[in-house]
Amino acid sequence: MTLVQAPASLRAPVTTLPAQPHGVDPFTPTLTVVVPVCPTGDGGRGAALIGELDKFATVSVRRFVSAECTAGGLSFVVAGQPGEAVRFAALAHGALTVSVLNATLPASPGGTLACTLQGAALSCAAQA
Repeated sequence: MTLVQAPASLRAPVTTLPAQPHGVDPFTPTLTVVVPVCPTGDGGRGAALIGELDKFATVSVRRFVSAECTAGGLSFVVAGQPGEAVRFAALAHGALTVSVLNATLPASPGGTLACTLQGAALSCAAQA
């Protein structure tokens, strides 16, 4: 897995993360995911929601109903079918560390997961 930081001359910070490693086979397709990066205020690397790594579109408004930058990382809400297992990733604030979490949505209809990324710690709690 290779992370590439875009030039600072771009208006919004961008980090790319290929879904497949390069060099395995010249005919192996790769998928590059471009995600917005939360600003840090000091010009450093911020946190980013990468989303579901096994999906072609890793972040959708149907799955991630809200997302916002926080002082130490980011917070977001995950939705889906009651009891559905989901797996998603986020890029940690200040480091090129990808945190991956396997979670299960609440069994109650309309239940969601409220998730936070603080440093490299990714966690979620059920909400009604």
